[in-house]
Amino acid sequence: SAIFAADSILEWCIYESRNGDTTPPVMVSGATYRIEHTSNGQFYDSTGAGNSDICPLNNVLSHRTRGTFSGVSRSFEVGEASTP
Repeated sequence: SAIFAADSILEWCIYESRNGDTTPPVMVSGATYRIEHTSNGQFYDSTGAGNSDICPLNNVLSHRTRGTFSGVSRSFEVGEASTP
């Protein structure tokens, strides 16, 4: 469940940055997630804390996610080069 939470919030971020606003995932298993913008420190988590527009449309991705369940955490990171 921890890896699923980390992957779900990352996929949400990629989708939102390409297609516009969409509702963040809800983890019914009790897993939690946190996503951070690695260059400016903004974050959003599964409690609703932070900036819910952390992956704005057409912005360069530079994010780290962490999913946690039952004391186990898993993490992913995505980054892309900006286009000139």
